[in-house]
Order: sequence, then C-alpha cells, then structure tokens
Amino acid sequence: MKRYYFLFCISIGLGYKLPEGISLCHRSQPDFTQCVAKNMRGGILAFKSGNKEMGVPVLDPYFIEKLEIKPPASGKTVAIHITFNNVYVYGMTTFEIEHLEIDIDKGCSWTAEFLTPVIRVQADYQIEGQLMVFTLNAHGKSNVTQNNLRDQHKMWCEKYQKNGKTHVRITKYTMDMQPENNIFEFTNLFPADKAIEDKILKTINENNLSIFNELKDGFEQIFSMIYLQTSNKVLSKIPLDELFLP
Repeated sequence: MKRYYFLFCISIGLGYKLPEGISLCHRSQPDFTQCVAKNMRGGILAFKSGNKEMGVPVLDPYFIEKLEIKPPASGKTVAIHITFNNVYVYGMTTFEIEHLEIDIDKGCSWTAEFLTPVIRVQADYQIEGQLMVFTLNAHGKSNVTQNNLRDQHKMWCEKYQKNGKTHVRITKYTMDMQPENNIFEFTNLFPADKAIEDKILKTINENNLSIFNELKDGFEQIFSMIYLQTSNKVLSKIPLDELFLP
C-alpha cells in the first residue's frame, strides 16, 4: 500500500497543483521526517478515489488482477498452490505511520512501519494441495480479513544522473507483515459435503496465524516486487531535489 506515496509524488514531478494541506518538505528542515509522514498521509487521503488526470487509480478498494501464491519450500503444514483473481483490497488508506526513517543525503534508504486497523481482501480463488490434514482442490469466492496489520517496509536505493539531474532508484525492497489475526472465508471449499467444509474452515481459522506465517513469504515477495517496480516508475520522472527539496 505504501507505494501510493510515490504515486502522490507524480503530481509534484509533473507540475500538478498539490491538494490543499499538502506541502513539499525540505531535507534541511529539522522536522523533515515528520513533514514527509504528514504529507504521505494527506496525499493518500487526497487521492483515495483516484485521479484520472494524473493516472492514479482508485486506492480504496484497490484492484489487482492476479495474485499467485506457490507452495512454501519449507512449509510444515501448508503445501498449497493458491491463485487469487479479480482482487479488491479494502482499507489500505486507513493506515497510521508508526515509524519512519529516511536517509537520502548520507546514504540512500527508507524504513517505514505502519499499522492498519482492518484490511479486507475479496477475490475469486483457486486452491490445490495439502492444508494441514485436508487435501483441497476447489475454486470459488474468498474473503480474507486481517486485523491490526503491522507491516515494516525497507527500501534501499542508489542515485544516478538523468538529464543533468540526480534521481534515485530503488534497488531492494523488503516487507514484513504481522497481523494480529486473520479471518479466512472461502465458498465452495468442499462442495461435496457442507459439514466437512465447515470443519475445514473452522480448523483454518483456529490456526490462522500459523497458516498465514507459512504463506506470508509469498505475499511479501509479490507485494515487494510490485512496490519496487511502481516506485521506480514514479521516481524516474521526479528529480531528487523536486521530490524532497534541499
């Protein structure tokens, strides 16, 4: 979700008028990090419903065409291949920034920690494989709710010259997702027997954290790649001194 700060920055690089209450931050000001955090939050809210003129999609719900999670290599109880199609993510603009570090002048890195009260993901799903004691081969509708999601984002970057100006490029992006709990809902999970289907869902939700922890590397890798690629597309258009004033 946090890549949307960089989508907000497109408006700076392309000369669009900034929404009311949002201002540029000077790297030399004592409260630089606080300034960035404040405007990150304001930028997300300003563009929550998207902006066609600037090419910003609707942020809440945010649409992802496809997410594919392959069986974890070291999974102890989870060996499933699950594909989500037509994914809608709700609640991504409700986050609070708990910690933010930006090192641009001496080095080139960001660290950010966020808390989002509720994230809800609706999608069509297809699942195949072994989940605990259950063998699954099903497809249908899914709803996954994550409560009090804490996630840490770390980004490393490098500086380069383009048209005589300094730009930054993210070279590595990692995430760590830590929800308080997850609620999994899947329709048609075991259509031959509703009682067995209810038992499967009950078992999944009783063990929601352990199941998510075995799958989360796949989610983190996919979202990290999306964030890195999206961020670099934006950053390539905006010189460093226009993104963060000297």
